[in-house]
Amino acid sequence: MSIKHVPSQSFILKSLLITFVLTSSLSQAPLAYHLIKGFKNMKNKLIICLTLLSLIAITFADTKSKEEIISVYIDYEYGDLNYIKEQITNVNYVRYKNEADVFILFSKQITGSNGKKITVDFTGQNVFNGIDESLFFILNNDNTDEDERLKSVQTLKLGLIRYFSRTDIADKLTITFPTV
Repeated sequence: MSIKHVPSQSFILKSLLITFVLTSSLSQAPLAYHLIKGFKNMKNKLIICLTLLSLIAITFADTKSKEEIISVYIDYEYGDLNYIKEQITNVNYVRYKNEADVFILFSKQITGSNGKKITVDFTGQNVFNGIDESLFFILNNDNTDEDERLKSVQTLKLGLIRYFSRTDIADKLTITFPTV
């Protein structure tokens, strides 16, 4: 013989009222209370409660719109990713490249003067599929780590403009050119 716990009608009504008070305006709570109270059958009340809670959950669901930030994956094994993440905060950094809207690969090549040529390849994925870019910057052998960090961030910003320009965020971008 098993005993099943069935919540009381008043418990369900109070839970529903608390949910509505927390998630919507107070003016809607009495309406929900009377809607639920009008049903005589406990099963119908439970179905209505679950339906209303589902609608609330859908309302507050995290859906991605074009105005939201771009997801990027950066493969930069010898660079300072923490500095980049501190400087470029308007993108979503993901852990896996297949989750990214833009896959960014840094590669290094030694130049004839013992400096470095850093190439940054941007590969569009998902909504940006087929939109690719390749940029580079040169570091002399007397450049510091700070110089490399600054140029890395500048190059990333330049490359990401191409992707941001295809979203609703484009209207909010400000581009400044230096005076010559």
